[in-house]
Amino acid sequence: MIEFMMGHEIGAEKRAYLNMPVEELRELYGNYEYLLKIEKTSREEAEEKTPQPLPPEAMAKISRLEASTLNLVGENTDFKQRVDELRVQDLEMKTKTQDLQGEVDALKTEVEYIRDIAVQMVGKYRVLKEIAPQVWEETERRTVPAEELKKARELEKEAGEESQGIIASINPPDIRPRKDDLKQ
Repeated sequence: MIEFMMGHEIGAEKRAYLNMPVEELRELYGNYEYLLKIEKTSREEAEEKTPQPLPPEAMAKISRLEASTLNLVGENTDFKQRVDELRVQDLEMKTKTQDLQGEVDALKTEVEYIRDIAVQMVGKYRVLKEIAPQVWEETERRTVPAEELKKARELEKEAGEESQGIIASINPPDIRPRKDDLKQ
């Protein structure tokens, strides 16, 4: 057994006597390891790994760190929730922005249409401005003074049906009071 523990080769006869379970071999080796050691034994290393009770200052620090960790976990959860809310708001804003962009595009189209109409109206205004003096002169030439028109209407009333034929022969739209007579 000693030769086996020392790592020497053993023959088939000696090996027949070493049919021990692995756990028993480990325990047996552990009992005599200190005699074979150059450095620390596996039991010494295991004892070093066994946690020793911590001093009260370290325990207090650990408690503070645990409380701080729990606080940070809570804050992190709150931040994650806020980020999710902001993502939803961002999506809603993008949707609203797209809707508003559609409305802006429709308004642009309307403005272009109105601008085209305004250009046409300005063109017509310029033409009317050029021909207005001629039309005014023609209107002045075709109008009757207000007093004469008043007298003609009074005569028409007096004459009754007989005068209607005479008045009808004159084109009624052409009979208008002059601009100067209206101011009086």
